[in-house]
Amino acid sequence: MQRVYLPDIESAERMRARRLLEDRGFDVRVGDAFAASEQEVLAGIGDAEAVCVALGRVTAAVMDGAPELRLVVKTGIGVDNIDVAAARERNLPVLRMGRVNSFGPAEWVIGAAIAHLRRFSAMDAAVRRGEWGDLRQGASGLLPALTGRTLGIAGLGAIGQYLATLGRAHGMEVIAHDPYLPAEAAGRVGARLVSREDLFAQADVLSMNMVLTDETHHFVSTDELARMKPTALLANCSRGPVVDEAALAAALRDGVIAGAVIDVFEVEPPSADNPLFALEQVLLTPHLAGCTDHGYQEIGALTAELVDRFAHGRPVPRSSVVVEGEGLLVQDDAPAPAA
Repeated sequence: MQRVYLPDIESAERMRARRLLEDRGFDVRVGDAFAASEQEVLAGIGDAEAVCVALGRVTAAVMDGAPELRLVVKTGIGVDNIDVAAARERNLPVLRMGRVNSFGPAEWVIGAAIAHLRRFSAMDAAVRRGEWGDLRQGASGLLPALTGRTLGIAGLGAIGQYLATLGRAHGMEVIAHDPYLPAEAAGRVGARLVSREDLFAQADVLSMNMVLTDETHHFVSTDELARMKPTALLANCSRGPVVDEAALAAALRDGVIAGAVIDVFEVEPPSADNPLFALEQVLLTPHLAGCTDHGYQEIGALTAELVDRFAHGRPVPRSSVVVEGEGLLVQDDAPAPAA
């Protein structure tokens, strides 16, 4: 296998996948879109044997329009832009970036929580308006600290586990809900597993760190929000549809919870009438939580390694496997280091 197609420039240039693959002897073709549509991917894939996408769409039509295609690689973790069911039907291997780029999203949760709780944006604007004295007097001793509060993590994978270590470093008690993780594994990163109900009821800062599936769609909706503390902060940098945006907006308007920090939306880009836009209790960023320089270096390196392993008949780590299709050899991951 030699021919690799990178439809979007985010994978090719920002993640350096083009250069890293060419350094390994692959014939690489690159598209010119930042987020390639189905039509753009289909128009450019040609005789490629592997396609690596960040935001580009790999649909059943793309698969059927690429007769030489043997491998699909997502240069990220969420595979909602890839038709996984179609790949499985065609016995086409699909890989993703398992166990890398964990630091950026975890850092975002802590940073966004501090920025929201300490009201950085509003304070910056107030100081520039000359309100230093009033602000200093009005807020002194009333700003919430992370220390002593409870961090709740929904999904204790690689990102969630690193977030647990950051929460502990900030003096937080860490609880988590993950039905697929044994209590011993949670304990190794200082987290205590709890039920889904207790997660919502006990967390002061509640972070969504899960992939989007039928099971996790609207994991947070009206009933779950009603269980949360009125002082709680919800953080989502996983996938937008994990949170029911309409329910979240209603809960914030009604004072059911105190605030939210949101990096991902149910529809991206979000429309101008998104109900969260009108709420001062929300801090918003444009799906950039994991888009750090360090994270992209990790992704580019793993992308080249996975393609190279598949091309030369060497096994890939199980944490990167989405569809175990034809020609793919798999091996168990090395144990993660203790926190």
